Amino acid sequence: MEGTINVLVDEKTGFGTFLVRKRYTHIGRNPQTGETMKITTRNAPVFKASKKFKKIVN
Repeated sequence: MEGTINVLVDEKTGFGTFLVRKRYTHIGRNPQTGETMKITTRNAPVFKASKKFKKIVN
């Protein structure tokens, strides 16, 4: 995804990695009204599962 930065927060061996992704300011749209609006910069939590964890789950 364009305009994002990943910062390592915590990594659990065999489980996955937790990251904080910075979402920069961009233009969005309200789906109900169609009105465009400015969406401000924010941090969003992200989890990336390890191969080992995916294998156990599937």
